[in-house]
Amino acid sequence: TSMDKQPAGDAGLEEPKPSVRYDKKVMDFAVKLFQKAFPSDDTSNYIISPIMVQSLLSYLFDGASNATRLEMESVLQLNMNDLHDIERALTPQAEQEPITKNKLDSASQIFKSTTFELLPAFRDSLKNNHVPLSEMDFSNPRLASETINNWAREKTRQRIQEVVDEKSIDPQTKLFLMNALYFNGTWLNKFPKTERGAFYVSGQPPVRSSVNMMFLTKELRNGNTRTDDSAHGMTWIELPYDGDRMSMILFLPNEQFQL
Repeated sequence: TSMDKQPAGDAGLEEPKPSVRYDKKVMDFAVKLFQKAFPSDDTSNYIISPIMVQSLLSYLFDGASNATRLEMESVLQLNMNDLHDIERALTPQAEQEPITKNKLDSASQIFKSTTFELLPAFRDSLKNNHVPLSEMDFSNPRLASETINNWAREKTRQRIQEVVDEKSIDPQTKLFLMNALYFNGTWLNKFPKTERGAFYVSGQPPVRSSVNMMFLTKELRNGNTRTDDSAHGMTWIELPYDGDRMSMILFLPNEQFQL
């Protein structure tokens, strides 16, 4: 998260000033994406960037028409001008980060079936937004999965080894959209060595385990978000990275195991 530095308050985060305004419509899309993508009873850990999903789908929007276009506009919660603002502003912001000890890269790729033709408007949108387009023979699942996974490995510095396997490739696939977000940063305020501490996992009763934890005593931006029901509020804290332009913001629900 990148924002201008402001004094902390107890009503919540001051409004960031990114190149794209992340207003209520964008947040609504993010919440719905989380609800659809992950089962409510799943206790696994996930990481996802809703704005990157939104940006990928915005490219498809340029190639859609009639009922499909209207449906996409409804799902994305944005109008055409909003979507084009995302296209223009999101990826360049990552590329223009000044030289620091941090590394932030965003990459997109669209694989098109060799039997599928694209509208000129869609091709122009991809070209204008520097999104590579490659042809793919999805009737060869082994080759298709290898190509996709090789792309993921390269763009994530080998952090992600496999996105799909051969069995998950549908030979009838027309388009395969990919996006990778890579970040490697150095804390502005470095943590001392880790220490063992108690961590509680949801259960009846909660399960206590010992894990490595980081501790830091420092004056940092923090605050609270409040609702009518205090149990559903959150406490937040901002941990800046080197350069003081990028931060990690952590939210802790007031109610235990709310996540």
